[in-house]
Amino acid sequence: SAELPKRRFGAASRMAKRAMKFPEQGLQIQICDFLRLCVPPPPEGPLWFAIPNGGWRLPKTAALMKATGTRAGCHDLMLVWQGRIYGIELKAPRRLLTERQREFHWLFSRAGGFSFIVRSLDDFRAVLGRIGIPTRVAKAA
Repeated sequence: SAELPKRRFGAASRMAKRAMKFPEQGLQIQICDFLRLCVPPPPEGPLWFAIPNGGWRLPKTAALMKATGTRAGCHDLMLVWQGRIYGIELKAPRRLLTERQREFHWLFSRAGGFSFIVRSLDDFRAVLGRIGIPTRVAKAA
């Protein structure tokens, strides 16, 4: 099992406190750390990126984001691998998809994408295995 680095310093402790209040953000940080450390970059591994749609916005900012193409319900992370696109929706335990997320996932699949709901790092690693994305063991920090 790959060991992820422990985050340190003031900013890290603030992130840890925020992750307790917003568990899906904490999970996203964990998964992004895993992707950086244990998944090779393209072409051996996938191109991946986050879709930072969540969170409260000032009304003016929200209107600008909507006007420039932000879509409600979009996945949290995207993986592009071997000509296919995968959407990863991160959910805390016992939390359900919103109606907008269900609608977006349906549209995404109609367009040829593949959606996964992930509730833990182990879930995410299982998704990578299912779609054949290679991983490597992280070296101890």
